[in-house]
Amino acid sequence: MSKKLIKIGVWGQYGDGGPIADGQAVRTTITTQELIKKYGESEVCILNTNAWRKHPIKFFLDTVSLLKKCENVIILPADNGLKIVAPIYDLFNKIYNRKLFYIVIGGFLPAFLKKNPSYIKMLNKYQKLFV
Repeated sequence: MSKKLIKIGVWGQYGDGGPIADGQAVRTTITTQELIKKYGESEVCILNTNAWRKHPIKFFLDTVSLLKKCENVIILPADNGLKIVAPIYDLFNKIYNRKLFYIVIGGFLPAFLKKNPSYIKMLNKYQKLFV
């Protein structure tokens, strides 16, 4: 018998546990709170990407695990995070076939895609991009 999937996984930066100090953490936190209100805490799984460089192997495994255990995955990366998460999910979603959503933070995406056209193909596989 297969294990029931969690409805939504949220991949984003929530800060370091102190007061929320930047727009990325604010947007990620508010989005997650609203999803929890609608679907319940047991149906929303979060991965805080804050300070991922301290434990890159654990971060990688947690990133893949989120995709494995959730029906839908929402990413909220800034430009550096997009460079990391998009290729990982592009590769592993061939196995897990989940619905991916991208909530854009900041105005970097047009210039980023112009410099990095290979990401266009990756992002075209997402269900929705929210800008």
